[in-house]
Amino acid sequence: MKMNSHSLGKLAFISALFAAPLSANAGEALFDAIKAGKLSIDERYRYEYVDQDGIAEEANASTLRSRVGWKSGSFYGLTLGVEFEAVTNVFGDEFNNTINGKTQFPVVADVKSHELNQLYMQYSGLPGTVAKIGRQVITVDNHRFVGHVGWRQNNQTFDAAMVKNTSIPGVTLTYGYIDKVNRIFGNDSPNGDWDSESHILHAAVKVKGVGVVKGYGFL
Repeated sequence: MKMNSHSLGKLAFISALFAAPLSANAGEALFDAIKAGKLSIDERYRYEYVDQDGIAEEANASTLRSRVGWKSGSFYGLTLGVEFEAVTNVFGDEFNNTINGKTQFPVVADVKSHELNQLYMQYSGLPGTVAKIGRQVITVDNHRFVGHVGWRQNNQTFDAAMVKNTSIPGVTLTYGYIDKVNRIFGNDSPNGDWDSESHILHAAVKVKGVGVVKGYGFL
């Protein structure tokens, strides 16, 4: 997980807002939260064939994505999540993954990689409000502008802080600050990480007889 001191400073400042009050039973509550944690394991095999005009060879990309994650139970409204991800080649690598130099093949942007996919803290101790900070998956509406690029093996994640509020019936308000985008090309690519400093503003309102009306700004 690559974060510079500037990024860490900003995220640490925001994380202070999520601190929960402790009591004399904090140790027992912490143990219960750890004990209630859940392990997740996910494996996805994928084969992609590309025959592209103007490129000499045909691409045969056979890859396996492996994920191992853990999410704690609630500790005074706080939960912690972590997930590791690895993408490996299976049965050869006859494709251009954008950084392996195999330009005689068409591009299939499933880069061999091992990385920290997610590491976040979430706080839900305020009524109708969920706040989340750290490396995380973010998707907005149909993923047109903000999403995890789920078609590819290495998901896009974000170093960000997100707050969602549903305290007004039928209204969902979301604000997010994105410090860095961890793109699908992996840490070894010059296009892998992108310093963003972006803001997400999103509102969704249920209108009876109409549906859901949404407004947003990505700044």
